[in-house]
Amino acid sequence: MSASLTSVQRRIPGVVWPPIADEGPEPQEISQLKYLEQTERWTSAQLASHQFQQLDRLVRHAVDTTAFYARRFRDAGIDPDVPLDEGRWERVPILTRRDLQTDADGIFSHDLSMRHGATHQLTTSGSTGEPVSVLGTGVTRYFWRVSTLRDHLWHGRDLSGTLATIRNTPGQDAGPPSGRTFASWGATTRAVSTGPCVLLDINTSVEQQVAWLRSVDPTYLLTYPSVVRAIASVFGAEGRVPPRLKEVRTFAESVDADLRAHVR
Repeated sequence: MSASLTSVQRRIPGVVWPPIADEGPEPQEISQLKYLEQTERWTSAQLASHQFQQLDRLVRHAVDTTAFYARRFRDAGIDPDVPLDEGRWERVPILTRRDLQTDADGIFSHDLSMRHGATHQLTTSGSTGEPVSVLGTGVTRYFWRVSTLRDHLWHGRDLSGTLATIRNTPGQDAGPPSGRTFASWGATTRAVSTGPCVLLDINTSVEQQVAWLRSVDPTYLLTYPSVVRAIASVFGAEGRVPPRLKEVRTFAESVDADLRAHVR
């Protein structure tokens, strides 16, 4: 079964179709997905109009609650009381990794009293040698889940398949040879029914990773590009690629054209 909203989690006993999800945040996520489906083919002018309405509020909040953006918008000649347009927005410099590292205290808002849920810290892996930390909220996590579901829908993924992940897994007891198995693909897909997710810690040898993939025979693989490059070389030399594998997805590191070609 490819990705679709017909696989929404059923929450009401005895009701199979149409499915009803009436508990927790899942109904909001499904509703947001349907809204995005209706608006994703808007004209660029329609999209820009709504985006700038949001930007006006964001700029006002940033100026009022952060020293960094109060200074940055002032230096760019941006008056937060004047509605933005594309020309004025282009005056604002792009935020850099160095900005986040050297002026985090000034960038973080001192007023998170809006009803956006609890905050949590997000830190990059530092694979470039320059890790950064930012703050997320319940709202940013919500949109992350919705965007993940949207990605599954766009790519027509089989949600009933097995998702294999090789990544850093501190404290999750996901070592070789078996790794760890979860009943679903995780929090990002809690609004829909999925197959299992199997997890292996990154601190394993390439040989162990290859043997594990052959044993779990996943539908999808999600891992770092450097891991993909190593295991693809083994599969290329030895053959016997997991027969159910449909797609390889990556995160955290850059993917070059050579790796794409090698994986294909």
